[in-house]
Amino acid sequence: VCLGRRRGGAVETLWRAPGSHGGILLPISISGGEDLSLVVWPGVFTQVNPQVNLMLIEVLTSWAGQIAPRSILDLYAGMGNLSLAMAAMTDHVTAVEVDPRAVANGIANSRRLGVENVTWVHGPAAGELSRMVARGERFDLVILDPPRSGVRELMGPLLALKARAILYVSCEPSTLARDLGHLVSEGGYRLERLQPLDMFPQTFHLESVSLLVAQGRVV
Repeated sequence: VCLGRRRGGAVETLWRAPGSHGGILLPISISGGEDLSLVVWPGVFTQVNPQVNLMLIEVLTSWAGQIAPRSILDLYAGMGNLSLAMAAMTDHVTAVEVDPRAVANGIANSRRLGVENVTWVHGPAAGELSRMVARGERFDLVILDPPRSGVRELMGPLLALKARAILYVSCEPSTLARDLGHLVSEGGYRLERLQPLDMFPQTFHLESVSLLVAQGRVV
């Protein structure tokens, strides 16, 4: 049982059930069909609908499997919802997250599950991506799961990265349309697939997954 202020402030644990691992369990399915559970600590972001989250991961792993990426960059990684689901299908995942508690939660999940090919980076997505581009780092696949504001702040370094493919998870159609427009018109990507998901039933909110592939690449 945890209490926290509605906006900001620390989350205080009042009581912990035996065997709870200090958080709620979030089921995920990884490539190959294996079912796992992540521990989500109090105050750390996670998707609100566990069943639709499983559908989201199924779509992402299916599409990513057709790309066969050797390296994945997961921006806005949270506590590892997507990074850890993708880890089994690639040589290495770099997970970038600005919330230090989410990073610590992700590292704990990696250790708990015995996942050794995910590197956690604490910092803002735009700044860390710019540094990676400056160092000449390359990734086959980039996963974007930004807040409602989208990825305008990192569009420059994202285009400079020249990844083979991008998987964009969005909860805001207007900023998604804006960002897809830039990626197609300025980045030379083509929109290969788009899948809506009813993450928030009986509301006007909509989750979606988009697959963008660099021109000249075949999926």
